[in-house]
Amino acid sequence: MASYDYRNAKAYVLEAGDYRVSINDDSHDEIASATVNVPETITYDTDGNTHNGDLRDCRMIRIGSAA
Repeated sequence: MASYDYRNAKAYVLEAGDYRVSINDDSHDEIASATVNVPETITYDTDGNTHNGDLRDCRMIRIGSAA
């Protein structure tokens, strides 16, 4: 979900907001979905905060079952 900002940050940036994530059977048929909220923009611009494998702000999301 993060994209590379080559103009300003020169790093990967994940903007704050709600993101809809889905699991699909194919490109048309959705099996399940969930909305993931990113409360604040994250810029992956230091050795201690990289986009590669970063789990700092991730939480387990159960799709299709009660949490």
